[in-house]
Amino acid sequence: MMQKILCLMCLLCLPVYLGAVEMIMHFDGTGNSFSDSLGHTITQYGSPTQTSTTSVAGGKSLYLDGSSYLSIQSPGDFLFGTKDFTVDFWFKSSATYRMHPLSFGNSTSDNTDFDFNDSDNASGFWLYNHSGGTNAIIFGSQGQYTNNVWHHIAVVRKSGIITTYLDGVAKGTLSFPTTLGATEIKIGRGSYGTWYWQGYLDELRIVNDTALFTTNFDPIVTCPPVPEPQSILLLILAIGCIVFRKNTKQ
Repeated sequence: MMQKILCLMCLLCLPVYLGAVEMIMHFDGTGNSFSDSLGHTITQYGSPTQTSTTSVAGGKSLYLDGSSYLSIQSPGDFLFGTKDFTVDFWFKSSATYRMHPLSFGNSTSDNTDFDFNDSDNASGFWLYNHSGGTNAIIFGSQGQYTNNVWHHIAVVRKSGIITTYLDGVAKGTLSFPTTLGATEIKIGRGSYGTWYWQGYLDELRIVNDTALFTTNFDPIVTCPPVPEPQSILLLILAIGCIVFRKNTKQ
């Protein structure tokens, strides 16, 4: 009986986890050899590199020089539809001009952009969807968050409400139950402009169909390096084998 229960638990748990985590990038590789948890093809432009100069976890982070970026295309992994989602990462920069560390899409009709130091509204951060306008969360002043210190940012949609968290504190909300997502993400530049990122990024995570944060949180406690989906699978199977062998010997 125990064996049947264990098998059922594995069958139920694995699709939930593997279906939720879409992409994790630790940026702990060598030089410009990039990879993510799902094996996407990563196209490099300019001279992006992984460096040990500074990091949040793992000993390395991604450094972008203000003219380089990464592009990842996928037919469905970044299409959120109207579902819940979470996008979060760590960033560090001392540049005060307009920069986009992450963007979804490649036009003004399907884009979602993380925009720091925007000159149009003198904001510290501007999250906007479908070319901005009223579809935006705006807060802070220019240079406030690009102060050469590591910060954590998370954008979460829960039941149609998008919330932006900066260092674990909710900074603004937006009702946006409309379809979101794209077939391409750019790490280090805007979706349809340039606005290259200059500085460091670390521990990028994109989760489809799950809102990881719904209240204020401590990112140092809540956001450790994320285990790869394959590691979770191996852990579940290992526990299953131990329980199965123990049960059969009784």
